[in-house]
Order: sequence, then C-alpha cells, then structure tokens
Amino acid sequence: MGVHLDERPDGGFALYIDGDFQFDTSDEAIYHESMALPALSLARRAAPGPLRVLICGGGDGLALRECLRFPDVASVDLVDYDPAIVALARERFSEINANAFDDDRVQVHFRDAWEFVQSNNVGDYDVILCDFTVPRAPEQTRIFTREWYALLKGALAPHGVMAINAFSPQTTPEAVWCLDRTVRAAGLSALPYRVCIPSFREHGYGAWAFLLAANRPLVMADLRGIECPVETRQADLARLWRGARFHRDERRMGRAAPVHSLENDCLLALLLNPGLPARIEADEPVSPDIEPLLRLIPISHPYHTRTMIETLAEQVAATVSQIDVRRLLDALLRRAARLPQAIREELTRLRDFLSGAGFSWDRFLLWGARLFAALVILMTLANAIAPDNAFAKGSAGLGHASMSRGYASSSFGGARGISGSAGRANSFSGASSRGSFGRSGAFGSHSIFTTTSAPAVHSTGFRSGYGYGRPVDVYGDYYNISPFHYYYGGTRYYFGSHATAGIPSGPQEEHKALFAADDDMLVMDNGDVIVTLSDKAYLLVTGGKVVLRSKDSPDPLLDLYPDPVFFDGIIAQLRDRQAAIAQAVSVRRDWLSWVGWTGAMLPAIAQDKLELKNMTDLGERIDAAIVRLGSPPAKATPMPALKPNEVELFIDARLRADGSVGIRQADDTWIVTDGATMTPETGGKAAVACPPALTAALRSVLAKLKKEMAADIAQSEHDLSQYQRDLTSLNSDLATYNNLYQRNGANYEVDYGSEEIDVDVAMSKTRADIAQTKQDTATEQQNHDKLVADRARLDQAAAALRP
Repeated sequence: MGVHLDERPDGGFALYIDGDFQFDTSDEAIYHESMALPALSLARRAAPGPLRVLICGGGDGLALRECLRFPDVASVDLVDYDPAIVALARERFSEINANAFDDDRVQVHFRDAWEFVQSNNVGDYDVILCDFTVPRAPEQTRIFTREWYALLKGALAPHGVMAINAFSPQTTPEAVWCLDRTVRAAGLSALPYRVCIPSFREHGYGAWAFLLAANRPLVMADLRGIECPVETRQADLARLWRGARFHRDERRMGRAAPVHSLENDCLLALLLNPGLPARIEADEPVSPDIEPLLRLIPISHPYHTRTMIETLAEQVAATVSQIDVRRLLDALLRRAARLPQAIREELTRLRDFLSGAGFSWDRFLLWGARLFAALVILMTLANAIAPDNAFAKGSAGLGHASMSRGYASSSFGGARGISGSAGRANSFSGASSRGSFGRSGAFGSHSIFTTTSAPAVHSTGFRSGYGYGRPVDVYGDYYNISPFHYYYGGTRYYFGSHATAGIPSGPQEEHKALFAADDDMLVMDNGDVIVTLSDKAYLLVTGGKVVLRSKDSPDPLLDLYPDPVFFDGIIAQLRDRQAAIAQAVSVRRDWLSWVGWTGAMLPAIAQDKLELKNMTDLGERIDAAIVRLGSPPAKATPMPALKPNEVELFIDARLRADGSVGIRQADDTWIVTDGATMTPETGGKAAVACPPALTAALRSVLAKLKKEMAADIAQSEHDLSQYQRDLTSLNSDLATYNNLYQRNGANYEVDYGSEEIDVDVAMSKTRADIAQTKQDTATEQQNHDKLVADRARLDQAAAALRP
C-alpha cells in the first residue's frame, strides 16, 4: 500500500493511499463529523446511557476523535488490518486526531474486520462505523456485501445505529444505490444522505454520501430533528436532513439497483464504470498512443495497466528463453500495421539487428529489455483492443428471461427453473429462482444496470463445463443439472380420435443439458429443447411438438397444442443467445489473432483457444437445435386470451375460475381436471381417472407458482410503500421550494437531488415527479390486487387438486 502526504507551507496536508485521495486537513471534519455524529446522536436518543462503539477501518483516528468527544461513549473498539496507518496516525496525525489512540477507552485490534466480528463475542454495539476506503479490487469489496452487513446486524444492539461510507451520488450513483439496497437486503433499514466536502469536489468526486442503518425504521425526520450534544466545527448537522432528499430518478435507480453479495460481485463494476455508455463519446478520436486507448476500455481495473503488465511480465519472463526470436519478430511485424509507429520502428531495428552478420547472444542482452517490453506492450495493446479478455473473467452480465409462460403479461414472465450463477442447482435439484408472474418486462427488459448490447462472457464455463455434462449459459456460468431420461415413442392425449388409455414405456435414453439458453430453457446434447416448469414437470419441445413430461416418469404425461407464438419465442431467444455467442467469438478471434502464437507457452492463451473452439461449437449446435425444434402446423393458432379470474400455469394450461385446471391438447381439444378425474370440455364423454403422475406434476407447478407469487406480492407491497414515501417526500420538497421561491425569487438556487438548480425549475420538476408517482402508484396497486387475487386462486386450487 502506497501512502503519500501532500504537505503545504501552512502546515496542512492531504492524504493519498495508492493514489486515491482520502482527506484534506482543511475540511476533513466535515466528513468525519457528518459520518459519526448523526449515528451517535440517534443511538443516544433511542437508549440514553453508556455507548459501546465499533469502528471498522478508520485507522487515521479521525472518526475515533469524533466518538471520543461525544458524551456517554464508554468504550471504542477500532479494527484496522494495517498497523502502518495506525502508526502514522499516532505520530503524524496525532494533532488533528487529538491523540485519540492514547485514550484509555480505546482498544485497537489489528485484524481483518470480518474475522474480528465473526470470531469474537462482540456483544451489542450501540454504534458501528464502517469507515473503509473505496474498494479498488475485487477482494476489497467483501466488506461491502450483504453477508457483511448481516454479520454487523447481529453485532448491533436493537436500538443501535450504523454509519457507512457510501461513495459519491454524483459521480458513482449506481454504486451508492447498490450499497443502499445491499444494506436493506441484509435486513436493516437504510437512510442515505449526502454532504458537500470542498476538497472532494476539487478532486472530481462531487458530493459525498453516507448511509445510516439500523434494526428499526429510519426516516428523514430522524435527521431533521437530530439533537447533537457536541458542537461541530465544520459540518452543519441542522441542514443534514436536506442531504437525504434525492430526486425521483435517483430513488428509482435505488429500486432497480442490484444487491452486492459474495455470490453477485457487482459493486466494483458500478464504481469503475458509472454511467459508462453515456461517458464515451462516439466521435472521440482514438489515438494510437497507449494511454488514450486504455481510457476507452469500458470495463477496467483501477490499476489495469500496471497490474496487467506485471501479470503478463511474470508469464512472459517464465518462457521468454524458449521463444524463437526471429520467428516471433516475423509474426509481430505481420501485425505491424495495427501497432504504434514507435513500436514498429523498434521491432524493425531489432529484426535487422538479429539478421546481421555480427549477431551474438552476448550482445543480445542489450536488446533483451526492449524485446521484453515490446512483448508485454503487445499483450497490453491486445487486451485494450479486446477488453472483454482483460483479467480473464469476472464482470456481471444481463439477467435472464423466462420461457415457460407468456400470455398473462406482455412478456414471457413466468416460472423459472435455473438459478443464475455457476455451480448452482436448477429446479430439479430443489432450488427455486423467483419468477415474474404477472409482471411486465421480464423478457428482454433492461435497467440502468444492464446494457442493450450482447452480454459479455465473463465466467469460465466454456473452459471447464461445456462438453463435460455441465450446461453453460451465455455468460460462461455453468450449472450442475442431473441428466434427463425419456423416450420418444408413443403419444398421449385423451377423448380425441387418437385417445390413448395408456401407452407402453419405450427404451429410455439419457440426455444431458448442453446449454442454458434461459432461466428455464435448456438445449440438450442431442438438440432437443426442454422448458422446465417445476422440480418435477417439464416440457419437451422437438419436431414441432410440445410434450408435458415428469422427471418421475419416462412416459409422456400429455401431448400439448403446438402454439406458434411459443415456438417463435423459443426461436427468438435462441437466436438472441446465438448472436451473443457470435459476438464473443468475434472478440476472441480478434484477441487470438494478436496473441494466439503464444498459446504454446502461456496456459491462459491455450485456454482462450479452447474457449473459442467451444463457443464456435455451441453456435453450430444452436443452429441444429432450431432445425430439430421444427415448427407447428401452418394452421396452428395461438392460445386464446385468458378469461376473467383465470391464471396461466404454463403454455397450454390455465387455472380456471372454478379451481379446475384446463389443458389444451395437441388436437386442439381441452380437458379439465381436478386431480382425481379428467373430463372433456365439450362432447359429453365420461370422465376418466387422472394419472397420478399428471396430478403430481400439476401440484408441483402450483406449489412453485405460489412461492414465486408470494415473493412478487411482497415486492409489490414494498414498491407501494416506497411510492408512498416518495410522494410524502416530494410534497415536502415542493412546500420547501415554494417557501424559498416566495422569499427569494425564481433564480434562487436550491438542492435538487445531487444538483443545484433554480428554485422555479425545481418546483416544475417536482410537480412532474408527483404526477408520475401517483400514476405509478395506481398502476402498481392494480398489479398488486391482481397478484393477491391470483395467489388466492392458487391456494384454493392447491388445496382442491386431489392427489
């Protein structure tokens, strides 16, 4: 870790760690007072008496200083992994931190904060301060995860309050709202607020945010009525509540933000690439120099160039002695047109030197450094040109859609079967991913945290899973899915001209999933398409047919109607995934055209070649799967629209208003079942017994939909509550703006979210926000009411569907 003090003649200084600005003595009190004192004040108001404080990070002693001058603080545990920072704080920073480390109430622990909280009987802390530096590497984001805050929740007293350093809502807004949602996901209430720190603005950070968290609800009124018993030197706590007002677009960003967890490491990407698509100008000239080129990399580590060069240098150094230098130079010069002029000249001189009559390996040592540098720079350039290959894998991609149902809304939202990360089980192993029943936008939707371009392959499944019995998705994640066993002979449907009372079992075939095309759609190793419905039921779609099957039986349960819209949706999704794979193949080919010749000596490049081979193979297999999928008869018609009080279970099956299940058979006739018997919808034929396997499959689908719908209802209720809080906040903002307008006129500048604009403009924007929030509330209420009614029907059907 590199520590630098930028000292001034007046005795003040600024601290930088690894090049990142930390604080300036001229205004550091704004930061530390605004972070520590609100949490201390709120904890003291909730439970007067001695206060126990835990500071995680904060080795400079400045947050510690604020705690020690607060009345009733009985003890402080400060946990920092770096003794060097604390040593610097005891000496160089002792004047500004008021010799905080000499106080008898302080106990310093040089440990990893996670290990300290997890392994010690830490008891109930009244106040916890998380004063960590902004993460700049994946391993540093662990102490910003949902799991970390859940751990701290257990260490926090029931009345306790936590304060967290929360980044900049101006320059990294996505990261701020990701942190907000992550804290809430850990079971804590969260209240973000921002302050203006001049030195932060001078360094380009803009306004800075903190986050209060507690086991009890936190609202803006807590900051408005804050009573701090100590005098502040630089912060204005009386105005702090204004920093908790964020305009509607920012709050909407918070509702769409991802949760950062050990499983879903998304925070670093949001910190490094705030609003990336809007930040790169399309007409910005691309210079052949390295630095401007690196600035255009859309996803990059903060130390991209240095770390990459060091990593590549280690690989190159281990094998450079084995390189055929003349052949190497010939290969490089064949690609010379894409290299900067200075490197081309250097390589040409080196080639001429090696070709000269007076060449000797002793003299070559003088050129060795230049050769080494040219090779490393080449690898760096290749990573810059094909940035998806930089640092192997690790960024988050787009979410999946759902294919099993598609007519209850404008999307294919529905029951999901496969979870979204490597190594997890799908629905046939007991996991249940939350679906989007009755919610529009699940199929092909995007948010501020996704892009409209094809997703990047960011995991290693095409190297370690593909072709080894573990299906890989478009992002390179692989899944542990057990094989399917079924046979093709025979058909089954009832009461029509081809009615069957039973069909003999044929020889079972084992088929393994090859590609997870969607949350519930698998392409099998033989080209069949399977759409999962629950832990038991699935649809086999092949040869223009749709067959309902069960994992518990190799026999088909029912031949369903080949809905053309369903087939079109499957094909569209496969083509979409195929286009994404084609884009990844193009990137890998370009990358390997630069560095492929190093595959014999660099294992990572050899793995890249394997990955390219497997992705190319998958593209061809998707083509074959689309051919094998077939198409419905030319006269086939889409499934009729749902009637009032009906709930779609899956394609060709719906829960009817009377609690029975209607299923559309392959011959376009409908059967109705209560789980015990089946009857034709028309025709007056006698009922027959419902096969137990079919009943069990339908019950499993109902159970899964009930679980998913309960989660959707909870989310809808949360959204309605948030809309109401938004409306209250917006009306309060409008009243404040109106008072300022009356006193100061239209050109008076006011806070509007993280901006400062004229008050009349703020009033106009706020009125528009109020109108939109009311409209959104009404729409969400309708959605919520439908979800509740549908869930009640599912409950009744599950109870009535007799096994």
